[in-house]
Amino acid sequence: MSLMMIIMPLCMAAISPVSGAISDKVGAIRVMPVAFLTMLTAAVCLVFLSESSSFWHIGIGVGLVGIAYGLSSAPINSEIINTAGVEYSGYAGGFVSLFGIYVSLRLRRADLRPSKSK
Repeated sequence: MSLMMIIMPLCMAAISPVSGAISDKVGAIRVMPVAFLTMLTAAVCLVFLSESSSFWHIGIGVGLVGIAYGLSSAPINSEIINTAGVEYSGYAGGFVSLFGIYVSLRLRRADLRPSKSK
């Protein structure tokens, strides 16, 4: 079961370079709706999980999340860095990286907190 978690980063790693190349050619504005529709499809797939769900059901849902993240990460980063301009592109790249790490750590910490139910 723990090998199921590697599906998402593998899908992200496979899709991100392709998404970046496509967004450079047609623009991020055309890639982002596809990413959002893919995430919506993944959410619909994952919302119907139950204790009796098959590994295929889980794998497809997690894979679609990875594909959606892969589709959106390159265009978003490219737009942020291009908006900052050439002279500030290093600052923008650092901000994107730091912000991603901060949000990731905050979400992990929120998951680890014990519930305060009475």
